[in-house]
Amino acid sequence: MRRLILLALCLILALTLSQTVFAASTITWTGAAGDGLWHNAGNWDLNQIPVDNDYVAIPESSVVVYSGGETSVRLNCAGHLTVSGGTLKLASGNSSLTSGKLDGAGDITITAGGNFLWSGGSIEGSGKIIVDQNANFYADQASLNRYLVNNGSLLINGSSLTLTGGAEGGGYFPIQEGETLELGGNGSYNISGQVGGSGTLIIANTCAAVRFSNTYYQQQSTGTMVFAVGGLADFTKLELSGQAYLAGKLELNLIDEYVPQSGDTFEVMAYASKTGTFSSIAGNVPGISLVPTYTGTALTLTVQQVTVPAAPQSLNATPGDGQVALSWTAPASDGGSAITKYEVSKDNGASWVDAGLSTSYSFTSLINGTAYTFKVRAVNSAGSGAEASAAATPVAPAAPPRPGQLYTWGNNVDGQLGDGTLQQRSTPTHIGTAEDWAAVSAGYMHTVALKADGSLWAWGSNFYGQLGDGTSESMKDSPVHIGSDDAWAAIETGEYHTVALKTDGSLWAWGSNNIGQLGDGTTEDKNVPTRIAAGSTWIAVSAGRQHTVAIKSDGSLWAWGANSKGELGDGSTDFKKVPTQIGTEQWALVSAGSKFTVAMKADGSLWAWGWNHVGQLGDGTVADKNAPTRVGSATWLAAAAGDNHVVA
Repeated sequence: MRRLILLALCLILALTLSQTVFAASTITWTGAAGDGLWHNAGNWDLNQIPVDNDYVAIPESSVVVYSGGETSVRLNCAGHLTVSGGTLKLASGNSSLTSGKLDGAGDITITAGGNFLWSGGSIEGSGKIIVDQNANFYADQASLNRYLVNNGSLLINGSSLTLTGGAEGGGYFPIQEGETLELGGNGSYNISGQVGGSGTLIIANTCAAVRFSNTYYQQQSTGTMVFAVGGLADFTKLELSGQAYLAGKLELNLIDEYVPQSGDTFEVMAYASKTGTFSSIAGNVPGISLVPTYTGTALTLTVQQVTVPAAPQSLNATPGDGQVALSWTAPASDGGSAITKYEVSKDNGASWVDAGLSTSYSFTSLINGTAYTFKVRAVNSAGSGAEASAAATPVAPAAPPRPGQLYTWGNNVDGQLGDGTLQQRSTPTHIGTAEDWAAVSAGYMHTVALKADGSLWAWGSNFYGQLGDGTSESMKDSPVHIGSDDAWAAIETGEYHTVALKTDGSLWAWGSNNIGQLGDGTTEDKNVPTRIAAGSTWIAVSAGRQHTVAIKSDGSLWAWGANSKGELGDGSTDFKKVPTQIGTEQWALVSAGSKFTVAMKADGSLWAWGWNHVGQLGDGTVADKNAPTRVGSATWLAAAAGDNHVVA
């Protein structure tokens, strides 16, 4: 005989969740079922039938039938309760199912303010389980086999939950990282609430339909969406009426012995619009990849057979002292599946080392003078790909260059390295055979140097006459002797102009002069050294991009040329065609940057002025200055300006 009882909330849940206190009695099922809604009073403690707001307990092994009506109670059920008709309402407060079963054709409603903890047993039957607004359904079991209407919150207390009876509602269906929600069975899911998050959402191929009608669906970067696919037409498409925010993983779980063929396609998702894409898309069958096609309204996946990757490209093996550095670029084809790692070998493929996803690797502890054959290959889901190989022999380092030798490297488009070619060099290259070089300075695309005998040499771009050889040839790719007067003492290069001091203290300049940077009172370019401020004796000079600064023998500071950022320091932003004195102080050092200047006075104080857009003046601001501004209060020994930075 079926026993008829009402449910009650478990005492354990009452301790863990905030519980409303009721004045009504605690009713416990005790006897056999009789007639009537709750059967007769003799089946309940206190000889009374449960009424609204009672706290009702159904012990383990009890089998009870609730046949109709709309009683609202708090329930602690460890037995078997069948709601055969009507609506059993779980009132505000805490209710629970700890073991046993809830089933039947009647509805079970968790009302506003109610918390229902399902920690054991099963929930089945053809009726509905309804979660009202401001109510919480805590599911700590694997499968809900009953139609769900969720207008509150469905919270996964365990690691996973499968819905098999279908669902609807505008409530909250969160899936936290590490949690899984599966939409299964053969029912429909028409959900207007928010679904998803950072966990895993699985959509079974048996569902009649899955529709999310919220304004948007968002999957976080840690989230995963899984579609079960049993064939070309055997899957359930996710239909989104709003915008899709896509991130994280997408997976196809191919089931029911379905063998995918190259070219098979699946439109797995439709949306009104989308933002982002899935970071990875994969199937559970080896040897295939899934190629996504995102349109404005749908995502389609196409099966592509996977092959091993092609050989990595541009493999270089650079020898060193007891080591060889390998570098390469990705294969022309990854075989249709993402490369998961590279492997490298130093013994012609006899053994392999995992290099991860890096495109470089260095083998160390090699024997100098021994030839090695190095290989590299890419690996994807289909296996190890074709191999690229290169030979190299590690060598002991060469003896360091002797003093006086000249070496250059880098860009060489205008012959600025001076090695007789226009080829760029990635390692220092010895220039000529001379061993008496004393000084060198590099401009934007030209180079000037002094030998120990005081002779001046130049090479590289000569478009503005910056080499000073008296010609209009556009470039020279090897050192050219400038003039016959070998009495040069110092050289400096700007962007397209050159300045130099002779041993007698005279100052000379040549090259571009479009804004007066030569200081000869004109704006005409010069292709030979031109004396500046005849009669003056100079002890230091420095060239910026388009301005020049210099110190006379009396310690006075002078500047000329471009001044748009105040780099001359004369209190204006007007360019100057002749040397203009800056203040009346005694200066010991000066260095020109691109559009700014730093200098040190005789007392060791450091000053800067000009362009300050990245703080290169060091005054704690990014405001330009057109007059010398002191940098801190320390005493300095030296300073040098780069393009837009200073070291001191």
